[in-house]
Amino acid sequence: FCIPVEARIDCSEEGRCFAGQCVRAPSAGEVLFSEIMYDPVDVADDLGEWVELYNATDSHLYLNQCELSDRTFGIRLGQEVIPARGHLLFARSLNPAENGGLDADVQFDLLLNNTGDRLELRCDGIRIDVAEYDMGSRYPRASGTSLSLSGTRLNAAANDEPGSWCLGTEPYGAGHNNRGTPGSINSVCGQCNPNPCSDAPAPRCVDDTVVVTHTPGICEVDGNDFRCTYEEE
Repeated sequence: FCIPVEARIDCSEEGRCFAGQCVRAPSAGEVLFSEIMYDPVDVADDLGEWVELYNATDSHLYLNQCELSDRTFGIRLGQEVIPARGHLLFARSLNPAENGGLDADVQFDLLLNNTGDRLELRCDGIRIDVAEYDMGSRYPRASGTSLSLSGTRLNAAANDEPGSWCLGTEPYGAGHNNRGTPGSINSVCGQCNPNPCSDAPAPRCVDDTVVVTHTPGICEVDGNDFRCTYEEE
C-alpha cells in the first residue's frame, strides 16, 4: 500500500486556501468592472440590477478586506474568491425568480443610479478599479441592456475609456427582455454593438395573416456584415 507524503503550507498570511492553493488579495488593476446592469426592464431595479467583476490574472484572488462602493454607499465583501480569468456576479437579489433569471454569486445593496454613477473596488485601502457611466453623453444609454466592456478590452486601462464599452446584445433570463452576458464571456463591441436591430420592420402580410415583429431584435455577426432576427407575433 501507499503512504502519501504531505506538505502543509500556511495560507493565512496571504489570504486563504482555495482549490488546493493559497490565494491572495488583488493588486491594482488585477480585478476590474466588466459589465453593469443599472436599468433592467420587466423587473424592479432593486431586484434586477447587477454588477460583474472580472479577474484579469492567471491566479485565483481573495476579496476579503475589500469594499465595493458607488458615489453614496459601500459594502464590505466577505470570503469571496474570484477564479483566474473568471467572473464574480453581484446582484440585488439572489433569487432567479425575482431578479430576471440571474445565477448570481453575491448579493449587494448598492442602488445603481440610472442617470450615471461611479463604482469603485478597494482592497485593504488600495484602489483596485473604478468604472463610471452616464446617461449617454460619453457612454451608451443602457435600458434593458447591460453596459458591457468589450471582450477584447478586458483590462483596467481599457475600462477607463468610454469607447471600450457598448450595449449587451445577448438575451438572458425569463422572457429574454434583458440583454447582457452576466457571469459569462463578454461580447466583442463592433458590428452588433450598439445593436443595429433596435427598430423592427413594419408589419407585413403573410397570406391573410398580419405578422408583427418585436424589438429589440437579435443581432448576429455574419462575416463582414450582420443580420437581425426578430421575434414574431
